[in-house]
Amino acid sequence: FTGTSAFLDNVSHGLQVNTYGALKAANLTASGNGGGGFGYGAWLDNSGGPAASAVTLSGSSRFDGNRTGGLSLTSFGAVSVANLTAVGNEIFGASISNSGAGSAQKVTISGTNVFRDNTTDGLYVQSRGAISLSSVTALDNGQAGSGNGVALWNSAATTPSAVSLTGVHRFLGNNAAGLLINAAGPVSVSSATASDNGTGVTFGGGVVINNSYLSGGVTLSGTHAFVDNYGAGLSITSNGAISVSTLSASGSASSQGVYLNNTGAGTTAPQNVTLTG
Repeated sequence: FTGTSAFLDNVSHGLQVNTYGALKAANLTASGNGGGGFGYGAWLDNSGGPAASAVTLSGSSRFDGNRTGGLSLTSFGAVSVANLTAVGNEIFGASISNSGAGSAQKVTISGTNVFRDNTTDGLYVQSRGAISLSSVTALDNGQAGSGNGVALWNSAATTPSAVSLTGVHRFLGNNAAGLLINAAGPVSVSSATASDNGTGVTFGGGVVINNSYLSGGVTLSGTHAFVDNYGAGLSITSNGAISVSTLSASGSASSQGVYLNNTGAGTTAPQNVTLTG
């Protein structure tokens, strides 16, 4: 698909693509689909082929008000998406998975990305490779009573694979965690604000990171603020070194403002915790 493509108010999926080859599209808009009771804005699947084939969504893509989910993307290859917006979808805003690949394949979401008012997760990514995400805003997801603003998983990786968030990030008013990361490698997050997440959900919090599955530390750079979350404003569980800069946390309703634990590394090779700023 080249140019600009729009898929609006269809009774089933707005766009469905099943292929064993590479898939490329630019500037997709899919809104109001699934009027018959089931339908994604876009359902893209190039898994199951004889070789890993990539998926690339360039330009800007928007998925709003679809019945079953905004974007459902399944691949066995590398995935690259730019400038993704998903607002007001029933079930999830965007779900991206390449975890079924025979080898580690990365997921890259670049540009500016917005996930708001979706029924469950705003953005859900599952991979066995590295995950990178830039400049994300996740607001008021989990409208059905459970859902994270952003959930990133590569904990099933067999070798350390990084999760990195660059730019400036906001996670506000999500029903469970604002940002949930379960990783099998190093994690880095720049400048994040997380407020009013975890309404009545005991595991909900501002930013929740667990990368104790394999090796790798956690680094939070820039400036971070965690305010009025139900669970911990910031929770990090790691087997590696933890470094956090310019941090504030207040108003956590049922847990710590900040919880940092890397004792899983053991006493033979203890790892440092460093707070700067």
